[in-house]
Amino acid sequence: MKKQHILTIARNCAILLVAFLSMPFLSKGDGNDPKDKITIELFINDKLLNSTQDSLEVTAKGTLRLTGLLENSQQVEMVKFRIQIRHASFAGTTQLFPWVEDYKAGQEFININVDEILQKVKPGDQLIIIPVSTGTKYENSGRQFQIRVIPDRC
Repeated sequence: MKKQHILTIARNCAILLVAFLSMPFLSKGDGNDPKDKITIELFINDKLLNSTQDSLEVTAKGTLRLTGLLENSQQVEMVKFRIQIRHASFAGTTQLFPWVEDYKAGQEFININVDEILQKVKPGDQLIIIPVSTGTKYENSGRQFQIRVIPDRC
């Protein structure tokens, strides 16, 4: 009987410990604050790009921009960004010594023509789009958008 009582107390203490440790995560945001729901998205020609799945052909045309989108609203905000090019060199199928180049010496852009950037890349390279000075206003402000460059499909 005494052993069962001790086990019940230990179990209750463990439950309370887990509850107290998870409280900071639960109180982070209740979802009602509008700034909790602003996300940065990448667009080319007003088409949303999924940077984990989409890629750009070397001959692509259009305007690239980053936009801060407020959930459940038509309100958009242009986000400044920088561009880096991760060059890749291959020996057969093995990648050798990739290096990163700051496009136009790290200049900040609001939007840019994609064909200007693509003149400096070759298939296999990656474009890295980095949001600049967004602070904590955006949900994913630390995210870098990486886009693969592929050969022309023609």
